[in-house]
Amino acid sequence: MSEFLTYSKFYTNEEAEAFAALLQKNGIPFDAERVGAPLDGLYVGEDTDPRYLVKVMQSDFKKVNELMKHEMERQVEFVRSDYYLYQFTNEELAEVVRRPDEWNYFDQALAKKLLRQRNVALEAIPVGNVFSAEDLYQPSRIEGSWLVLAYLAAIFFPFVGVPLGAVLFRGKRTLRDGTKVPLFDVSAMNHGWVLLAIGIIRSVFFIFPWPRL
Repeated sequence: MSEFLTYSKFYTNEEAEAFAALLQKNGIPFDAERVGAPLDGLYVGEDTDPRYLVKVMQSDFKKVNELMKHEMERQVEFVRSDYYLYQFTNEELAEVVRRPDEWNYFDQALAKKLLRQRNVALEAIPVGNVFSAEDLYQPSRIEGSWLVLAYLAAIFFPFVGVPLGAVLFRGKRTLRDGTKVPLFDVSAMNHGWVLLAIGIIRSVFFIFPWPRL
């Protein structure tokens, strides 16, 4: 059964509304929401996290991908000449084309346009998207220092190990084609189970301490 999943995040409401309008114009169902930041409204400061989410049905991800490709190919005709990709060498532009999972659709479309203008044959560039999105994705690894801190936190602070462990073994990421994959690798997921066990034990002992003799 399909479900609404986050397709894109935006910093401003105007960007989110423009994207939503494009989806609506093409008859694609969507859901938009604003994500509140911690202490939202209690202080004034610079917010560096995207605050607006636009979600589409998991079954529509491929359709939206194709829509975005065509839309970005149209928009590159109006890009300013001071856009940063204009400073890229041919090899750097080829790298953008070669690694579609690491660059947005606009940059990919513009890179192809610039390479054509420079008489570079795109057919000679091996493109990564001959593989599935899942093949291109590599789960995150957890460095040793972070694991040490996680174990210390789980041991010395009740209730901490449970959410830490849950994030490691249950964390998911949605790829461009709508596929859900584990956020962390197998090693990190195994550590997540251990942290969860430690968290449960520490929580039980905190709530029901051993009677003092």
